[in-house]
Amino acid sequence: ARKHLTELPGRHLYILDSDGSLAWLSDAEQTGAYVGPQDTARAARVLAYLASLIVQRLTTTVQATGRRGQAGSIDPQRSGSGMAAGSESTGGGTAGGTTLIITGWARWCTAFRSSRGLSGEDDLADLVRDGEKADICVVLAGDREVLNARFFPLIPNRMFFPADASAETLLIWPRLPPMDRVRGRALVQGRCGTAEGLSAQLLVPEIRMDQEQLVPLPPESPRPH
Repeated sequence: ARKHLTELPGRHLYILDSDGSLAWLSDAEQTGAYVGPQDTARAARVLAYLASLIVQRLTTTVQATGRRGQAGSIDPQRSGSGMAAGSESTGGGTAGGTTLIITGWARWCTAFRSSRGLSGEDDLADLVRDGEKADICVVLAGDREVLNARFFPLIPNRMFFPADASAETLLIWPRLPPMDRVRGRALVQGRCGTAEGLSAQLLVPEIRMDQEQLVPLPPESPRPH
């Protein structure tokens, strides 16, 4: 999270933090919503809002593409190469993408299921499936509930950390290559690894930032909703 804030300061953050480990991000200018485990209904509203952004952003993209196509078809003989894709800027009030961070999915999953009328699980599934098309990234931490989720096969990058995993959890994991069970050691599958998985070591531990160290939004970036 610290690296995300410093490297991508214009990107908006929405955080469902069941264990309080990211509470320091609640005061960041990039944070549109920080929700602790005591507010299940608000967490569901955040997921519903982000799921609605998918439709909103994809609709805007389709409309912009249509305008480019119409403009390019007025007189196709005036240019041998035609119009360059993406030549029309959609800047101005457009946000620099959105990242949803969820810690302790087991607690959220249980809370959504025990509350009536909350669509948190379904909205998260939509975000995992289609969020990338709308520049919405989901970072999800959890245990067996993540592996058993119907959206799990759609997660493009997966990291399994065996250091604190129980024997029961290891039984439902992919087969681990020979590795020491030390903090930060992980089996990495997907785009950031390989389909079969490879062993990796995270070098930088998560370090909270004090309020005076928080990186501000760039001047041209809109504030989050």
